[in-house]
Amino acid sequence: MCGPLQHSMALDDFNTTEDERKGQNLGRGGQNKLHIDIEELVDKYKSGKTSRELADEYDCGKTTILRKLRKAEVQMRDAERRGTEIDTSPSPELAYFIGVLEAEGNIYTKGDGIQYTIGVTDTEFADDVEECMNLLGFNPVRYTESKEVNEKATQDTVRIKGYSKPFYKWYNTKNTLKLLEEKEHKIEFIRGFYESEGWITQPSNNSLAVGMNNTNIHLLDIVETTLSELGFKFSRYHKQKKKENHSDVVTLKLSRTEEVVEFIETIDPVIKNKV
Repeated sequence: MCGPLQHSMALDDFNTTEDERKGQNLGRGGQNKLHIDIEELVDKYKSGKTSRELADEYDCGKTTILRKLRKAEVQMRDAERRGTEIDTSPSPELAYFIGVLEAEGNIYTKGDGIQYTIGVTDTEFADDVEECMNLLGFNPVRYTESKEVNEKATQDTVRIKGYSKPFYKWYNTKNTLKLLEEKEHKIEFIRGFYESEGWITQPSNNSLAVGMNNTNIHLLDIVETTLSELGFKFSRYHKQKKKENHSDVVTLKLSRTEEVVEFIETIDPVIKNKV
């Protein structure tokens, strides 16, 4: 992941006053932001409702429910932590994982199996990736690699690994855009990609810019198309490689402050959501 250094001014400072925020409580797609009573949510979960049932009840993604339960320090049931097989049916969880894997992941042959590894430095991001992989059925292993192990690293790295040979066969033949026909799936795909490859910065007073970088032009085409379908028109910049063994970098950038605020509210990332 890369991008400009973050600062300390909150996104809300560029949007509405505190009283206006309380009245409007704007969220995804300019609609009213989802409000969930945490105590009520925890009671319902402990009474036996599954995260999927709660997601349907509150009209949100399953990962949203699990994230709120985790922040409330609720012990997850075994069925919520582990799956029995990889679920490749279109879902917000699969869309999010594909967004992260395409941007941040590595795939290796490991013995007779296929290993998927995600390495990140943000704990909240790592929590979401691990939970998502559990829900899909990867039964991932998580560990922290000290920055002393890698001379180029400036922070400890959290690595999440999962295995599945059948998933690799599906992954190589998937149609990403076909997976993203539902609006919620588009949002979760962009959230995963943005949390991996995105950045947000304050180029000048009272202004914001947000962007995503990658060297895979075909992947950026998919990201740009999906952003457009969500109503966001990002500018595209191409930076030629400086060294022979490097690849050209393509950047998608949004510079209009009001649209940047709307973008962040729409995808609701767990990181890179403030400047």
